[in-house]
Amino acid sequence: MNILCMADLHAPNKNQIESICSFSSSVDMVLWLGDNDEFAIEEISKKFRDKLHVGILGNHDLYDNLEPNGIINANKNHIQKNEISIIGLEGSIKYKEIDNDSKFPSYSQGESLILSERLPYADIIISHTSPYGIHEIDSDVHRGLYGILNFIQRHNPKYSIHGHQHINKVSIMENNTIVIGIYGASILKYRTGELIKIV
Repeated sequence: MNILCMADLHAPNKNQIESICSFSSSVDMVLWLGDNDEFAIEEISKKFRDKLHVGILGNHDLYDNLEPNGIINANKNHIQKNEISIIGLEGSIKYKEIDNDSKFPSYSQGESLILSERLPYADIIISHTSPYGIHEIDSDVHRGLYGILNFIQRHNPKYSIHGHQHINKVSIMENNTIVIGIYGASILKYRTGELIKIV
């Protein structure tokens, strides 16, 4: 199975969107990892309309930008596609000390741990931010979440796929979970773990 993964497409140009769309016939499923430009979501969703779209929100996303584009919200939601199960955890570490903080998905470390204890096993956990201690940029805004790390340690999923850190990086944890950081768009070959960068 080939899975198109996209994160942090903040302002993609027309050529980048066209490059992504050119892979429509070779992709089986689309994962949206948050903080993607609304126009890009609309255009790519249309081109891949016959595929399953699953996503979570990023820390810059409002709460209503997935479902109107035919994207199933995986936040705390177990989804099955053939033999592959997916679950998600949206947002990032809570860092915005402003009145409209509740408009954007974010958690304290404690909140993320409580949520992760309720999540059932899945082959893939998708999230906007990374697991705590992995692929982090050294700032409060880009801290990973304990809850994602806890899920990985408890359930040993095949993949943990995230955005937010603005890196394309693959790491293998001690329990053999493969943690994949996506920035832009890449295709994951589920069986082999091969990652093909598009933009």
